Amino acid sequence: MRKVLYIMGFLSDEDVDWMSDTGRVVRLDRETTIIAEGADVREVFFVLSGECTVAIAGAGIIAKLGSGEVVGEMSCIDNASASATVCGGAGCTLLALDRRDIDARLASDAGFAGRFYKAMAIFLVDRLRAANRRGVDQGADADLDHDELGDVMMDSISVAGLRFEHMLRKLSGAS
Repeated sequence: MRKVLYIMGFLSDEDVDWMSDTGRVVRLDRETTIIAEGADVREVFFVLSGECTVAIAGAGIIAKLGSGEVVGEMSCIDNASASATVCGGAGCTLLALDRRDIDARLASDAGFAGRFYKAMAIFLVDRLRAANRRGVDQGADADLDHDELGDVMMDSISVAGLRFEHMLRKLSGAS
């Protein structure tokens, strides 16, 4: 759940509503490849519930991702093909945002673009720092230490959690 704080903490309520309204909910009933290593990535996915695994050819599973995690964000930033395969298990629910929709919003709304890119930069920097701390050969757990949130995130934690909960309620039809 913590990873969503990097995104929702910098986006506005309007941005989160746009994501909920624009994205499509994907419910998996069996193990499904969401992103294939080497393929073009056409969507960014937010894990709403359940679990996804991230694997790299030759290395196997390198991470397990749960609620609040984001996948496909790297290719959204640099337009490169996927660097890993992401699979969702049975019971996994995702919010899929088409990159064309994101690109259109980025082009038409400078405020959104600034918030989105700042959120992604902080998210990716934190992921890189965590990987550096773990070292290359220290297993498949990608969770960050929960006591290492930086000052920049402390101010937005509660509002980010509320925004994610609002998104979940909205997507479930409860709000």
